[in-house]
Amino acid sequence: MDFFSSEIIFIVAVYLRLSKEDGDLDTAGKSESNSIQNQKALILNFLKKLPNVKIYDIYVDDGYTGTNFDRPDFKRMKRDFLEGRVNMVVVKDLSRFGRDYVEAGNYVRNIFRNLNIRFVSVLDHFDSLTATSTDYNLLLPVKNFVNDQYSSDISTKVRGNQGAMREAGKYIGPYVGYGFLKSPQDKHIIIVDEYAWEIIMRMVDWKYAGFSNQRIADQLNATGVLSPAEYKRTLGCNYKSGFQTKNKAKWTSVAVKRVLSNPMNKGIMIQGKRKRINYKVRKVIEKPQEQWNIKHNAVVTPMPLLCYDNVQRLLEQDIRVAPGQENVYLFAGMVYCADCGRSMTRRKTNENIFYICTTYNRGDGCSRHSIPNEKLKEVVLQTIRQYIETLMETDEILTYLDTLDIKESEIILYDEEIQSKYKELERYARLLTSLCVDRQDGVVSDAEFVEFKGVYEEKSIELEKNIAELKKRIQKMLDGRGAKREWIEQFKEYRNVNELDRIMLVLLVEKVLVYEKNRVEIIFRFKDEFETTMNYIRTMERCGRLTPSKEADERVVVWYGQDEGQIPQSPKTSV
Repeated sequence: MDFFSSEIIFIVAVYLRLSKEDGDLDTAGKSESNSIQNQKALILNFLKKLPNVKIYDIYVDDGYTGTNFDRPDFKRMKRDFLEGRVNMVVVKDLSRFGRDYVEAGNYVRNIFRNLNIRFVSVLDHFDSLTATSTDYNLLLPVKNFVNDQYSSDISTKVRGNQGAMREAGKYIGPYVGYGFLKSPQDKHIIIVDEYAWEIIMRMVDWKYAGFSNQRIADQLNATGVLSPAEYKRTLGCNYKSGFQTKNKAKWTSVAVKRVLSNPMNKGIMIQGKRKRINYKVRKVIEKPQEQWNIKHNAVVTPMPLLCYDNVQRLLEQDIRVAPGQENVYLFAGMVYCADCGRSMTRRKTNENIFYICTTYNRGDGCSRHSIPNEKLKEVVLQTIRQYIETLMETDEILTYLDTLDIKESEIILYDEEIQSKYKELERYARLLTSLCVDRQDGVVSDAEFVEFKGVYEEKSIELEKNIAELKKRIQKMLDGRGAKREWIEQFKEYRNVNELDRIMLVLLVEKVLVYEKNRVEIIFRFKDEFETTMNYIRTMERCGRLTPSKEADERVVVWYGQDEGQIPQSPKTSV
């Protein structure tokens, strides 16, 4: 019996598809002709007019592209017709079935025909039961090709539109990070989620208190705070996390770090980090960082910039806690051998705790560089206190300079370093002129002329670069006049401390270098800010606005032995 005879009962698979590219998923811009509801109604009405048909199931891929067939319900439908549960597939039109020209044609022309499956595309007036060879050879290829081209065009337009929106500071991602929401008025504008921000600032407080990421996660889970994934679900988001291993996602150390390190916390929106290879291939590749779309001040957040930077510093120092200990050791990850550069190893004998070079401890060379833990604490604390006093004086100088009327031309005019480089540049220009004359007079050979000319030009280029860099540096200093100096304020918070703790150490000190012969070097944080400040003060000294004097250094060398003298007083700069 012929499969396509009128006596056959056709078991129907109704297939519906809607992609994001169709612009239909957003209610505000819904196109009724392409909606899932409309597709369903149209097909069901069509099937009512056909004899000998029975619907087996309705398969829906809502939000899936038509450029490939890797769709969950399409694969479910395929499984059903391959296993003989259905013998008829109905779609609204060929574009709903798929927009890949080759693959769509293969299904209709080959797979369905070989499996004796009736295929109907309602709006294309195509029914394999009555189709002619012309329909197969002309209608289907043309329709599929048009759909394929449409998909290519729409993909290009979507990418172009997304790029323009990113440049305009609009958010186009499906979800936002923990602590943020899409504005009810405009889904492309990000606002702060007040509830989540309370949780984030609680996490920040714990981080400042010395909690590890895992301990923070445990605290959140113990107090019943919903994890980011679960919280988003309560907001109605169909959110799935790749880190979820159980039915109900919990806070983890990874989740804590991800939330606290989100650049959005300091108002920076980063988009366009990845891209698809093309509209037919779903594989995503990473873009070079210089191609990312980065917008500063995209969101006004309650977290000050310095607070964010401090948290990142604390996250970097989230070192593994020793067995049996609740918190990390005071100097963990911060003390290094000044000679080999390796970290120092904490050792304990009886009641004595000290640090020695790791290289030496492993028998790989170097020397002990031993320093008692208590002596190290004493030296670092005393140095920090003296350094803070120096910065207090520096802050007074900066406050005074902020009151002066300073022009860029004045600074450049009196800056001796720039002027000296200009003079040197002029000297090389004269040498080059003289060289040309000497060549004409036969004093130097052609080979000598080429050699000396190359040297003079190279020196001149280098000097021009130096001058440009110095001017740029001066401009940066001018731009920072009157600005808040949060880094100094951070040091001032610890002005009268009597005991060294982990948080203070991490926030103020970059590293501690231990030398032989009772010598320690403390390198403080905010090196760039310190250098800019000192350059500003030096420049004003050259301009005659300040009395020249010795200056502080962000690297302080300390001798702590009885025979090596006391910790030196920090030099002062006076107004």
